[in-house]
Amino acid sequence: MAPTTRGKGEGSVYQRASDGLWCVSVELPRGADGKRRRRVVCRRDKRKAIEELRKAQADLEQHGDIVVKSMTLGEWLDYWIENIAKPRQEPGHTKNQRGHIRKWIKPTIGSRPLAKISASHVRQVHKAIEEASSSTTLVLAVHTTLRTALRDAVREGGLLRSNPCDAMDRPGALMGVRDGLTLDQAVQLIAHLATRPDRALWATFLLTGARRGEVLGLESDRVGETLLFSWQLKRISNFEDAPKTRVYRHVGGNLYLSALKSRKGNVQKGREIPLVEPLRSILALHMQGRGPGLVFTEPDGSAMSPDDVSARWHQLLEEAGLPGDVVLHGSRHTTVDLLDMAGIPMHTIKDIVGHTTEAMTIKYTRRANLPKLEAAMEKMGALLSLPPNPQAEDES
Repeated sequence: MAPTTRGKGEGSVYQRASDGLWCVSVELPRGADGKRRRRVVCRRDKRKAIEELRKAQADLEQHGDIVVKSMTLGEWLDYWIENIAKPRQEPGHTKNQRGHIRKWIKPTIGSRPLAKISASHVRQVHKAIEEASSSTTLVLAVHTTLRTALRDAVREGGLLRSNPCDAMDRPGALMGVRDGLTLDQAVQLIAHLATRPDRALWATFLLTGARRGEVLGLESDRVGETLLFSWQLKRISNFEDAPKTRVYRHVGGNLYLSALKSRKGNVQKGREIPLVEPLRSILALHMQGRGPGLVFTEPDGSAMSPDDVSARWHQLLEEAGLPGDVVLHGSRHTTVDLLDMAGIPMHTIKDIVGHTTEAMTIKYTRRANLPKLEAAMEKMGALLSLPPNPQAEDES
């Protein structure tokens, strides 16, 4: 008779003759190389060994696979992306990581045993990318994915003794310039906005340095003496894939408000900056007659699509006679430049635009910094001489 092959999840219990230990063996999905994989656990007590068998089978049923010390790097990455990375982050981030794994990491070193991955193997991935692409940014992005996956392998029951990425220099990326507008161009754009009905939207981007999702997620009850950015408007194609650690509010279609998070991953009340002239008057005019809800909406009151707003930004620049290759996110760089021209210290600028880096060691509280931020915002506003709005005079 031909030998039978056990199926996924089937197990066996046996006593090892060499030392008398009771062992359980659970069949796992075959590896990428087609070879048979098992998880073996041994205990002195037969009852405890059987408990381990049941636990392993339950984990396998829930996750589709379980980690074993003999797994390859590729097998670990498959498990990691589905069970560790995906639940804690945005779907777009997971999609990028899948691409890094599929295109660069697995073909290069995916068949190697996880426990034997070294810094030299990581450098092989770097070299493979450098030979196929001139993008140093891609090298850094793939390195970050691999470093995070190996960090979690160290944490996950000692599958890896140490992270080899920590034993080497982090690859450097050539800092590409994401151009913002110059001071003269910013003044030119604001002059062009004077009579437009969407004037307030673009002025908010330019004069706060807020991110696209923060501006589109701004609610009217968060506009007062200060602006409180509490939400980001995001498009989520499959809500089931959204991180369960976030707080969401559905606003229509596949658009959701996602609560801002602190650096430690906890939901926070929001990021607060002073509301000063000229933006105060611009928003006051825009919000006349508006009730509760989002400050910026389509004419029918629905939430604005982030992608559509980015497309309108490029059209706006073209109509104003300005360079069309400045992306909407570049307005944040424009704000930073304007604040810097006004002589504002860089640590205060970072508070205003909500931009932090790993190099930052000083933590600031919003309330303690508001007077300093207000002075900074007023100095920046003084750089921009806004023309009168004829539409505002007519409405008054």
